Amino acid sequence: MNKNFLYGACLVMSNALFAQSPEEGVKYLENEQFSKAKGVFSQLLQKKQSGDNYYYMGNYYNKIEEYDSAKVYFDKGIALDSKNGLNYAGLGIVQWLKGDTAKARTNFENATSIRKRDAEVYYEIAKTMAYSDLKNPNKGMWYIDQAITYNKNNPDYLLTKGDLYILLKDGTKAIKCYNDALVMNPKSVPAYIRKGKIYLMTVPKNTDAALVEYNKGIALDPNYAPGYRERSELYFTAKKTALGLEDYKKYLSITDDNFDNNLRFARFLFKNKEYDNAIEVANKLKEKAPNNVALTKIFAYSYAEKKDSAKAYEYLDKLFKSAPAEALKAYDYDAYGDALIKFKKDTTAGIENKTKAIEMDKRFNKSYLAIANMYFDKKKYDKAGPYFDKAYEAGLLDFYGKLNWGKSYYMATNYTKANEVFTALTEKEPNIPNWFIWKVKCEVFLDQDYKTDNIKNAVLKFVESTDKVKDKTQYNRNLGEAYTYLGSYYCINQKNKVEAENSWKKALEFDPKNANAANALANSSGCK
Repeated sequence: MNKNFLYGACLVMSNALFAQSPEEGVKYLENEQFSKAKGVFSQLLQKKQSGDNYYYMGNYYNKIEEYDSAKVYFDKGIALDSKNGLNYAGLGIVQWLKGDTAKARTNFENATSIRKRDAEVYYEIAKTMAYSDLKNPNKGMWYIDQAITYNKNNPDYLLTKGDLYILLKDGTKAIKCYNDALVMNPKSVPAYIRKGKIYLMTVPKNTDAALVEYNKGIALDPNYAPGYRERSELYFTAKKTALGLEDYKKYLSITDDNFDNNLRFARFLFKNKEYDNAIEVANKLKEKAPNNVALTKIFAYSYAEKKDSAKAYEYLDKLFKSAPAEALKAYDYDAYGDALIKFKKDTTAGIENKTKAIEMDKRFNKSYLAIANMYFDKKKYDKAGPYFDKAYEAGLLDFYGKLNWGKSYYMATNYTKANEVFTALTEKEPNIPNWFIWKVKCEVFLDQDYKTDNIKNAVLKFVESTDKVKDKTQYNRNLGEAYTYLGSYYCINQKNKVEAENSWKKALEFDPKNANAANALANSSGCK
């Protein structure tokens, strides 16, 4: 989950009776002190079972990515108070985070129709559009505008609106929102942190200006944990690794000092290409959870980045032997496939895994070309062809890829399919002679008795295509081959000795070493 989703969740409810306690819990959530937040929300529920209190607890589970648990509380909230729109919004958020956007939209509609003027309902949905992995800034902007319409005095709404402007690549409007939030609440630490991040989005990045804003925010609240995390990332960007590590350790000291936060630290180090440090942190956690999936991935991918293929394979192999299927993502299958091919030399298993990655996520379809080339290089042409088909459909083939696409079928003696490929290429790229000469070769095998005009037509189109290039001499050998076939056509199909001999003579002009043309010319009497 995007980390902004965590610290963007500042929720202020209108229920006066429980206002202070929920605010305290939400403050802990914002500061990523999740165990303390859970304690507050648990006490709220013990004190009173209400729709709002069930929402708080469900929202907590959303933040720690335990979506099934979150749904349980939202369902209970709806069962207790069907007029509480927040719980419908919560259900929609769960579905949105799990990728079921159709069901999510239905629950968002339910939430806003039940509490049409409840700014918080619109705000919660807007944050989901802004901070989740599956962003929708245009729709998010509509929801946040509705929230502001119904409550113009909440600076947090302006912060989310600014974040949505960032997604829409409008930094000017974003910073205006942050400044307006500071006018409304001069002590808004998140507003300073967001202003700092704006400077890191410029080209080139203005780390000095960003640091000024971060320092202002942290000075206002030295216990605001996300500020240290963001400043840590800035230091890493500025190649000030020691300061970055110091700030991240400060961040950890404020947030829950537990396995999960330290695991986040290892992930953070990996993201910032501090692979040795990531491995060091992961090793400290290994004793507590030797089979933790996320930890195993950190080891695997850190060693892969360090070019230690043996260690990378060791952890990837462990991952696939111990992790539940639902924990394996497309990039895991792709990486494991590479490891099997490169380290274990198991091409078949490697390709199976890379193919699985593509089936799970089309963004990995670049592997179609890698697999096709792998088979082609191993001269397994019958297996290469279908992968070249898919690579072509995905727009991955350059000139040589297209050439090998058709050649793979040709070398596999599937001349009909090869002819289809080269015919399609001649139609799409009629100025490339290479496609035409290979079409000629295909036609020769498809009509070895020269019963049709297909060979002649293919040869003439090839010759025509070479007239369009600046340096025709590069195709001399191919022209010699083509005119040899043309001579055979005139000899066998037309019984025209004169045209046959002229063609073979042409062949020898282009390629004096063409033995087939020379032999045909010497035996041209057979054309009568």
